[in-house]
Amino acid sequence: MRPRPLILNDDGAGQFTYLKPPVKRADLHAMVDKVVGTAVTTLCVTLFDGRCGWHDSPHFTHLGEMTTPLIAGPIQARQRYVFRSLREQGIDPLEVFAQRAHEQGLTFIASMRMNDAHFAYYRGINGDGPWNCPSTSDFWKQNQHLLLDGEFGYFEHLLDYAHQATRDYRLAQIEDVCRRYDVDGIELDFVRHPHYFKRGQAGRHADRMTDLVRAVRAMMDDAGRERGRRLQLQTLVPRTISGCEHLGLDVRTWMQDGLINAVIPKNFIHFEQDMPVREWGDLAETSDTAVYPCFERGTRVEEFRAGAARYYRDGATGLYFYNFWNFGVPFNDHGRQILSETSDETMLATQDKHYVVFGGGGCAQPYTYEEGEPPAVPLPARIARHGGASFKVDVADDIAGASSNGTLHDVTLRITTDRPEPALRLLFNWDMLDTTTLDDGLALEAAVPADVVNPGMYHLNHVRVENHCDDVITIVGVEVRVRYHGANPPAEGAIDERPDSRVSRAFDKWRILESTTGSVPLILDTRDRVEAEVTVTDTERLRTARTVRFELRTPRTNERGYEYHEHYGRMPSESDRYEARLNGVEVGSISFIDNAYGSAAAAQPGDDFWFCGIYFDVPASIVTPGPNALSLQLTERDPDVRWGLVLVDIDLLALVAASGQGI
Repeated sequence: MRPRPLILNDDGAGQFTYLKPPVKRADLHAMVDKVVGTAVTTLCVTLFDGRCGWHDSPHFTHLGEMTTPLIAGPIQARQRYVFRSLREQGIDPLEVFAQRAHEQGLTFIASMRMNDAHFAYYRGINGDGPWNCPSTSDFWKQNQHLLLDGEFGYFEHLLDYAHQATRDYRLAQIEDVCRRYDVDGIELDFVRHPHYFKRGQAGRHADRMTDLVRAVRAMMDDAGRERGRRLQLQTLVPRTISGCEHLGLDVRTWMQDGLINAVIPKNFIHFEQDMPVREWGDLAETSDTAVYPCFERGTRVEEFRAGAARYYRDGATGLYFYNFWNFGVPFNDHGRQILSETSDETMLATQDKHYVVFGGGGCAQPYTYEEGEPPAVPLPARIARHGGASFKVDVADDIAGASSNGTLHDVTLRITTDRPEPALRLLFNWDMLDTTTLDDGLALEAAVPADVVNPGMYHLNHVRVENHCDDVITIVGVEVRVRYHGANPPAEGAIDERPDSRVSRAFDKWRILESTTGSVPLILDTRDRVEAEVTVTDTERLRTARTVRFELRTPRTNERGYEYHEHYGRMPSESDRYEARLNGVEVGSISFIDNAYGSAAAAQPGDDFWFCGIYFDVPASIVTPGPNALSLQLTERDPDVRWGLVLVDIDLLALVAASGQGI
């Protein structure tokens, strides 16, 4: 069986942030070369956010021109340095990316984010919001009449596609790329962000979006004839056909009329194995459209294998990877293993897999996007005292066949809870299971007999969790793990194996030290000193601790309606310098956390992930039970970073004593 094609979407922004001028072509080549040697066949690079761009175009505001003085955070300052350096050298990143991709034998697609809202998160220190965001484009400022004015939240700042001028603007941007750059195709990313018409008007205006897609197809066909090859048009869309139609995206017509070559269904900002790929496959059978279900984020190769097995079984052409930053830049061995193994359907049949029930969180939003609507996901699930909850798990493996031929090692059910040693009863397809506890009692695991596992698709497996506790309990994870004899072990570099990660709290030496802080947010501008009172409530854990770590983090940026949204972008930088005292004692080294995956306390199941912070370690002897006085001062900051920083979360962790005594 031939390997399946894999597409990697690369937004580039994060990598550009870590470059330092003068930036050379070799730096840009490395952004392409990171997939060489994997099974990735297509590299899809975004044109930044669809308003500003890193390539030279009259239809984009160049990122090197970011000059807004009121709201320049560390990320924007670094990006400005990088893009100015490239422009001064006459280096066009889009041209270099396309050329290098072709040299490495990759198909190269330019991706247009159709209504990206990142700029709209900004509220501004004067309440003027996106007007003073560094990446707000000239077009946006000059065309306020084209916005979704009156919509809730930051959607009101996005473009309204009911206007012909909006559609003409997008078409001009796309045509400029097709005519001037050696791209193999264009991607229309309708998932960043999925809001195109005013509420109640999407169905009435769906034909207008179809007119735009049809115009893009016609223009690309014309450009393709000039080059002697047909350019590919693909669309990233919400995970269900009904979700697309709710937003005014008539994907049925796009596919049936041959307007697009590939459709990529995806969740908003969450890893998922449960997308209804079968409905997309059925629709694709009546057209010449490939289907690439999309993974976003994710942590372990076993989870990706499980999703891949399901999607190939249900008719996927290949797979698509989006925001694949969990595995470092360049990708570590674990990330490369994922991008290599998931294309081989035959090999997947005998590899270990983790089938995970879809979990919620601030980013797991449904696509209907009505104000106040809760995320439509099964986890986390609260179970009342003496109550129960049921979950459905689709296992794509041929468990019966693997059991009979001796390749199957075992099948286990794993349930994760919010409290230790829960009194729960687990049933799998109505068979009661014997359980053991793991992870400081926060997880239950049970062996599942091979003969009770259903083959999936039309015969889902039913997991029943019954609460015999005297109080409400929350289920935060439901997982079916399938292991085989002789399977490839996970490569080094999985997220949950890194120091200071969520799982390290259970298997390594750090443990959460329960505490409260009532004095947030802490707003630091240069030379200002702020005070906070951190109250330690877990006196027993503190008594046995050797070292205590203080983690201070910025607002979570992707949660809709988050109370500190106005501080988005006010984050620390690795070049910052601080002075800190705890209970009058000077703190030594203060380190930079570049995201939640460098943070022990932050990466809880279902948490938002896009935030930074700082941390420091102190001897446990200077931390007292009850209130502790923390003072912090930002003493040095890059002068081009006009904003200070805001810290809204303070978490404490305890390090196990040298004797090995449990904490």
